[in-house]
Amino acid sequence: MTGAAALRADGTAVFSSSGGNATGGAVRILGQGDGTIILRAPTLTLSANATGGPADSGAAGSANAGSLNVRASSVAGGNSILTVGAIAGSARAVGGDGGGFLGATGPGGSATGGTSSISAEAANGQLTTADIALDLVATGGFGGAADGSLPGQNGGSASGASLTLGLAAGSVTQTTPTGKADFGAITVSATTTAGAGGGVGGPGGNALGRTIQLIARGGPATAGAVTINADVFGGASGVGVIAGNATGSTLLVSTAAASDSIVLGGPLLLNGSATGGGSANAGSTGGNATASDVRVSVGGGSVSVAGAASLLATAFGGRGTAAGFGRGGVAIIDANRAGAAYNAGSSTLNASGTGGGNVGGSGTSGSGFGGNTQFVATGGGAIRVTGDASALSLGTATNTGTNSDGGNGTGGTSSFSQGTGGTISVTGNASVNTTGTGAANSGGGDQISGTGT
Repeated sequence: MTGAAALRADGTAVFSSSGGNATGGAVRILGQGDGTIILRAPTLTLSANATGGPADSGAAGSANAGSLNVRASSVAGGNSILTVGAIAGSARAVGGDGGGFLGATGPGGSATGGTSSISAEAANGQLTTADIALDLVATGGFGGAADGSLPGQNGGSASGASLTLGLAAGSVTQTTPTGKADFGAITVSATTTAGAGGGVGGPGGNALGRTIQLIARGGPATAGAVTINADVFGGASGVGVIAGNATGSTLLVSTAAASDSIVLGGPLLLNGSATGGGSANAGSTGGNATASDVRVSVGGGSVSVAGAASLLATAFGGRGTAAGFGRGGVAIIDANRAGAAYNAGSSTLNASGTGGGNVGGSGTSGSGFGGNTQFVATGGGAIRVTGDASALSLGTATNTGTNSDGGNGTGGTSSFSQGTGGTISVTGNASVNTTGTGAANSGGGDQISGTGT
């Protein structure tokens, strides 16, 4: 195939008194026989979006994104070869907005990301692509804001997308595996945002991330620069109520055996921040945020990065009269088996947590809790950093309002650890920081300032 290539399986619901639900379809390009498929189009466009219907006076429609699958499966006694150009994929889920007409009101529609994969299988699946750009956003709908005596409604919840990239084990085995996955640069946007609550009394929706992973199981996977942004945002609240919580994703780059390797020709960014929903209104409660679990785990073979590596698992509590806490997640680089090696430029781990600020009124600012950051080499594994290596798990409280008590700041755990036979080599500076910083009282509340630990 040499012309333009596009596969679309979008679902869109229409506006009605109660919005309709929408589900995206499944888009598949599969090499699963003994043969070769070559798509010579410069860009392969794939979409499996879902848009829930907005409502007039009732509940809005939900949205469930579909799946994107480009896969070179293994086959007994042959080779499955799939070659494509650049991939531009979209599997967005957008919940409808709740109604608020003539006094009636309804909640915002929920949004659920799909499950996608761009991969080959280890026995003899061979997948080659140019650059990959994926839009896997999930966004809950706004809660309805009544124009009569009824309260506003909940914002829609949001659950993120799941994605696997690289070389998977598959069900077929052969004596000498020939499978491989060769990619260009990889850019993934997987932001998950819950809907805001409506009007007076509408709580914000909760948001939850899922799993995005780049793996090698039974052979090599290569790519250019890799950028994965999987921020999670709780929904803002309406007047006088609770904003939504945000719980982060799982972001993973991993190998499992001596035959596995991941080689990146550019920098690596894994960003798994979480931010609680906030409110600018007095009397509201900010959402809590718990950040992601972000890891590079070398269980055999090697992971090599030509440039800097940044693993971010930061959290930010939502603003409110009673502000939400921010709890940092986990950011770990480990090499945990004999011969396992991590090789990269300057490497940064950050699992800091920052509490939300007070927005006025007698209340408290949010507390901040640091998470867990570690460089770990054990069992004969090796970590080699050409440049600086830093591990941060700060806990910071902020107080931006008036007449409020300060929150506490509690630092987390940060370390460089060498177990039996493990080695860590850093050519530049190596640093850890677990500072806890409390917030001052701003002239009200119980006249209490936060502590720093």
